[in-house]
Amino acid sequence: MEELLEKFIPLAESFKSRIKKYDSVYKQLKSEFAQLEKERDANKESVKRWPELADKLNEMEDLRQTVEHVPPQILDLYAKKSHAGKNLIWEEL
Repeated sequence: MEELLEKFIPLAESFKSRIKKYDSVYKQLKSEFAQLEKERDANKESVKRWPELADKLNEMEDLRQTVEHVPPQILDLYAKKSHAGKNLIWEEL
């Protein structure tokens, strides 16, 4: 379990910072998706792009929710661990 957390927590922090960088892209995709939903019956090209955008939005939303659900206490403990010693997380828990 410790090994899994040691791999997951840094990745979660990294994903969180990456998600912030892509927030404008996410908003743009979401806006484009909403527009394409309105146009999908009238325009064949938007119909082709709609499933691709839906998949990307779902994937980004799933990733966002996963990272946002990492308890801040775990992230704080990980930050302390990196400065104080390897077993600090397990001592705190």
